[in-house]
Amino acid sequence: MLKIIAKKALILVLLVIFLTCYTEAQRKGKTPVTKSGSSASQIRQVAERVSTQLINVTRFIYVLGGVAREIEQIDQEAKKGNISKTTIERNEEFKRKVIQSIGDLRIGLAILEAEFRSDQKLNPYSTSLIGIVEDCNLAEEQAMSGQFVQAGRTLLTTVERLANTLVALSSAQIR
Repeated sequence: MLKIIAKKALILVLLVIFLTCYTEAQRKGKTPVTKSGSSASQIRQVAERVSTQLINVTRFIYVLGGVAREIEQIDQEAKKGNISKTTIERNEEFKRKVIQSIGDLRIGLAILEAEFRSDQKLNPYSTSLIGIVEDCNLAEEQAMSGQFVQAGRTLLTTVERLANTLVALSSAQIR
């Protein structure tokens, strides 16, 4: 069981590193949307950013789903005294990295939500997007309290909101 947990933990660590690098690349490489650009072009660019966040959250949930139960099981076994101190320490480190990754997701989502709130052209499409930061905050709180499976379920709400926003943006391009 420990080998399986170690493999899943390695995958989680790699995902954390990937998400951290990916988030940094997003922040550095963005070119500002010019006001003189066409509305369709702006909506396409925004849809790409929504899609990027959707991919980030979905990948994170996928990996979290593979390790969340094991993290919680190790916590339960640790309370009973059935797990070595080394395993407990590794589990605590993995929990910190999961919580940090949720925080990184929240940063990207906050930037996206702020963009929708501040740009009047995007305001009509923001109704399904508003609240994604609160969902991410809730997921982070759940993870901090050891409820990693529930944190993943909460992040599914974020996926739904992002998908609904993409649908709204794509219907705007069709008109």
